[in-house]
Amino acid sequence: MSINAQQARGIKRFALGLAISAPLAWIIEWPMAYLTPVVVTVLLGPPGFSPPLALYRAFCIKAAQYIAVSLALTLWLQPAPAVLLILLCLLLIRIYFRAESGQNFAVSAISLFAVLAIPLMGITSQRLAIDFAFGMLGSVLMSSLICIALHGWKPTPLPQVLPPAPPIDHAQAKHNALLYTGMMLPLVLIAYLFDRTSDLLLLVIVALNLHNPGLQQSHSNGTLMVLANIAGGVAALLMHQLLTAVHHIAFLLPVMALLGIWVGKKLYTSPHARFYASATTCLLVLLGTSLGSAAGSNDFNVESKMVSRVALLTLATLYMVWGGWLFYRLGWLKPKPLAAQGSASAA
Repeated sequence: MSINAQQARGIKRFALGLAISAPLAWIIEWPMAYLTPVVVTVLLGPPGFSPPLALYRAFCIKAAQYIAVSLALTLWLQPAPAVLLILLCLLLIRIYFRAESGQNFAVSAISLFAVLAIPLMGITSQRLAIDFAFGMLGSVLMSSLICIALHGWKPTPLPQVLPPAPPIDHAQAKHNALLYTGMMLPLVLIAYLFDRTSDLLLLVIVALNLHNPGLQQSHSNGTLMVLANIAGGVAALLMHQLLTAVHHIAFLLPVMALLGIWVGKKLYTSPHARFYASATTCLLVLLGTSLGSAAGSNDFNVESKMVSRVALLTLATLYMVWGGWLFYRLGWLKPKPLAAQGSASAA
């Protein structure tokens, strides 16, 4: 498939963004640093237009608001976990409602990270929750700065006439938000009751995938999502072996740049871009939590933990897919166009 000038600029920005953000996060390794390349790939994905600075500012403010609310509730209500869980469910309903109403995917993603991650860390330690909150905010700011710089280097102006936004059925959006939250609740309860902080990433990935316009369409779309997570997990295992065998920044940079070029081409030109996006998110999350201080060490449990996470992620995704498909078959979820999920390039 031929690549036009706009797509070429988008692919270059995407590759360079991944080559900068991933080594930066994995080497400095501040709390929640692995979010940085994930957010960068979301912001630099298709359609690749250069948003004004005001949208990046709005994105950072919205992220800071959800991080602050999640941290405040965690510190205030840690002695009353039942009340905290109820309030978190209300926040999940709000996030999913806004997502169903057309909110940008990047805003929904970071909001879900904040609401799920910070309270779960607070179970272990309030100090850990504070560190994660500030680390998450730092990742959002770092991602935004990288994307602003790259859009300034290779700008793609927004079109003069934007396509009209699809009509929003607020009643259906509320209905879907309640169903999504109901599907997430058992997984959240398992993580909180059994102190499964190590499964936080799986929880967040499943929460993100729930708001997927293809989930309710057919069984084949759900199967594709399961395969995407498996593919991302296998790729993460292979890349972990490669990057720990040659543990040097001079090797990491070109590897991530080549990965960015390949994934960028798929995202901008392939009809299966959603598959590659899900697989890339899984790959970056698994690598980001396995490299860094563990890379090049003698910790032989790292890869076994990655295999375990991929298996658990597959089971959780199967649960989500079958739940979404069942709700669709029962008529509780209505089909929606694949374009319903907000553009990844605007904040």
